[in-house]
Amino acid sequence: VSTIKEAANKLGISNKAAVYGLQLLCEKGQAMYDPINKIYRWRQLVDQFMDFLIVKFFCRSLVSG
Repeated sequence: VSTIKEAANKLGISNKAAVYGLQLLCEKGQAMYDPINKIYRWRQLVDQFMDFLIVKFFCRSLVSG
């Protein structure tokens, strides 16, 4: 369970990049947004740690240029 700010702080990226990365995870079915509590929830059905690393790298690339 994470807010945008928590995800950004944990990954060392901007809030904008965190939103983009979390939305990518939602599109892939690995996370879902809870509008009542305003948090993102992990919805990982299988171990896909490499996808997380790819999203983190992509978000950092987005921020740096």
